This record gives sequence, structure tokens and C-alpha cells, in this order.
Amino acid sequence: MPRRVWLGLGSNMGDRLKWLRFAVSFLAGHPGITVGKISSVYETSPWGVEDQENYYNAVVEISTELGPYELLQLTQKAEELSGRERKYHWAPRRLDIDILLIEGLVLDDPRLTVPHPLMKQRLFVLQPLAEIAGGMTLPDGEKLSDILCGISGEQKVKLLIKGSEWMRGNEQMKTVSSVKEMGELARSWHKEGKTVGLVPTMGYLHQGHLSLIEAARNNNDIVVVSIFVNPTQFGPNEDYERYPRDLAADSLACEQAGVDVIFAPEPREMYPEHFITYVEPTQLETRLCGVTRPIHFRGVCTVVLKLFNIVQPDNAYFGQKDAQQFFILERMVRDLNLDDKLTLHRMPIIREEDGLARSSRNVYLSQEERQQALCLSRAVAAAERCYAAGQRDSQAIISLMEKEISSSPLARIDYLTLVDTVDLLPVSRIEGPVLVAMAVYFGNTRLIDNTILGEK
Repeated sequence: MPRRVWLGLGSNMGDRLKWLRFAVSFLAGHPGITVGKISSVYETSPWGVEDQENYYNAVVEISTELGPYELLQLTQKAEELSGRERKYHWAPRRLDIDILLIEGLVLDDPRLTVPHPLMKQRLFVLQPLAEIAGGMTLPDGEKLSDILCGISGEQKVKLLIKGSEWMRGNEQMKTVSSVKEMGELARSWHKEGKTVGLVPTMGYLHQGHLSLIEAARNNNDIVVVSIFVNPTQFGPNEDYERYPRDLAADSLACEQAGVDVIFAPEPREMYPEHFITYVEPTQLETRLCGVTRPIHFRGVCTVVLKLFNIVQPDNAYFGQKDAQQFFILERMVRDLNLDDKLTLHRMPIIREEDGLARSSRNVYLSQEERQQALCLSRAVAAAERCYAAGQRDSQAIISLMEKEISSSPLARIDYLTLVDTVDLLPVSRIEGPVLVAMAVYFGNTRLIDNTILGEK
């Protein structure tokens, strides 16, 4: 049976109202949640700190069959999509979602305490909660109205927007699935003299993708995000069918990040019947990841070239985590004479708080695999320290990294090597920019990570 749950929402960074709206829309877009009552928005000074922007706060009631820990994971994903950084406990944040109450349930667990342990102390929670659930009695028998009366004279909360009208947001973002329509939009933008930034993705967006969108937003008039799980870059025994997909959550994240158009075609739209033309990067596709994924980069180059032709971007943004992909695409752009009208941007790897490179495939990892996968970022850090200390011998750096990775019993190395950034060939000594690249299996999940040494 569904339970009612009350969630506290807060934001004190950026467009605060936008992030509160994003939280509610994100929850409403999940198939296991029905959004009920939504409170007014209240403004209050930061709790426990000074020198920060005031908070916007609201409470939302939902009905869900999700378990408490499933719901916790979902709220944390929404916070992650907002770009929340947990630098320290009272850090400013774009979005904070607290599970306040769960109907008929009390939890006392280090991961989750319900009712929220600080709820009774916070007028900015109690006031919007009382607005939508005023007659509530808490599990300990205390009435919400009595608690509210007890602290109302000690704290100040300003009613900012009465009722739930604040949920009516800007709905200007378009989602396009037709190649023809996308092409027509692109031509109209260029006719108007607008610059276009493209962020190609396979969806299931995380903070790494959002950092690319942010860079595109800062440097272009129009931002297009393509969301397309490309079948031609998956081998017959790979994870195409189970690759994570969540277009609803991706759309909400894109809307809040200021994306103008999502291009989300179906496979038959990109690869119509009798499609036979592919782009093959010959030598480069047989190295690094190409050894065990022989058709992968043919599929990548083909779909990216098609996206370039359809969207006609001035700038395209890629993450360094897929460094081999970037260097292959950079060569394709140069070899096919696209570089006079298109600039590729390689953006830094975005990592989890504990160092793991963000990837849509991280969701495949078990809890133990997830913990052991931290050996990858430790190996990267070891290589960077070794290089900074003056080491230039490739094998010495590889040996150091292998030792770090071997400390995780579940790690199985696919490859670990140092190559140049032009031909992706192994180098014995570092005398210029060198890509330190690895692919490592944890169970059936293959993760990649890298760093570039000697780059000015």
C-alpha cells in the first residue's frame, strides 16, 4: 500500500525557485510517486551559518510505494543533478531534500532517521508542513500545532509566495525526435546569427554531463543536448538493452540547466532501413578500448558525425573520461575538414566525492564493487604524484598503478597503458602530452579512467 511522505525542500544557491520547482517536477516524473499537496514558499536565513544567501523553503506531500531507502536514493539523485557539492556540512546548496515524515513509520538508522531529528527545531520546516498537514499528530503523540506555537516567537520566516502557484515554471525547452525538425531548427538559428553548442549524450545524466551543459550554456546562444543510446557502438554481448535510461529525469535536469532543445531520436530515425554508410577511424579504433570493443568507435564516429550534420553546432562538448573517444573525434573533425566551422571542447573529468569518475554505468556496481572501484582514482592520483616528482619512465608509472589496482581483489585489468595523444601508441618515456588510460572490470562492469601527463 502507498504511504504518504512529507519532504522538506530548500535552496540557497542560484535560481532558488527554479531548484525547488525542479525537485517537485523530478519527483512527479518518477513512476513510483504521486505528488499531492505543495506548500507556499518561505524565505529564511541560513540555519547555523552566516555569510550565505537566504534559503527558499517548501514542503511537498507525496504518495509512494517506494521503500524509505529507495526514496532516499531518489532524493540524493535529485540533489546530485542540481550540482550539489558536499564540501562541508553547512555548505550552500542548490537543492536540499529532507525526508521529514513517513506515514506509519519510525526509523532510527545512521543512514536515515524518521521523523527528521531536527524537524521540531525549525520553523521554516514546521510552518510549510502545518500549511498542508495542520492537524497532524507526530509518532510521539505531540501535535504539530503545539510544536509550532512553542517556537513561533523565536524564529523569523517570511512568506514569499503564497500557495503552490510557484510551480508554474518556464516551459520553453523543446524536445525533438525528428531529424527533419532538428535540422530545420538548426538552420533557423544560424540564419539568425546564433551560435549553437551541442552536448552529445546517451542519457541517464549525471553531474559530469551537467558540467558539459554548463560550459555550453556559458558560451553559446543555443544549447542542444542529444539523448540517444546508440545501438551501433554496442557489440553483440554488451549492455545495449540494459543500458540505463530515464528520459523523464533527463528532461527535468536539462530544463533546469537551461537547455534549449533536447534531441532524442529513435534508432530508426537515425538509422533508417537500408542504412549502410559508416565512418571508420581505422588505426585508432583498434587501440585501447578498441581491442576488446572492435566496432565501438565506428559506431561512435558515425553517430557523432550524423549529429554534427543534423544539429550543425559551432561548439561540441565532451568529457575527458572518454579520452580515446575525444582524440578519435578530434582526428575525424580534422580529417574530414570540419574544423573550419566546428570546435571540440574537452572538459575535465567530474568525480564523486570519494574520487570515482562519474559514469552512467556506476549503477551496475554492487556495494562492494563500488567501494573497490576507488582503486582507479587512487591509481590516477599515484601516477600524477609520480610524474610531479620527476618520474618520466612509463613502465615505472604503470607498475605503481598496477600495484594500487591490485590492492582491490575484485579488480580485473583490461588494459593499463601510457600512449601519445595523437596516434594513441604506447610510449616508453614521457616527453610530451601522454594519456594514462585504463579499463578495469569489477564483476561484469567495465570502468574506464585516465589522466593526461605533460600537458601545458
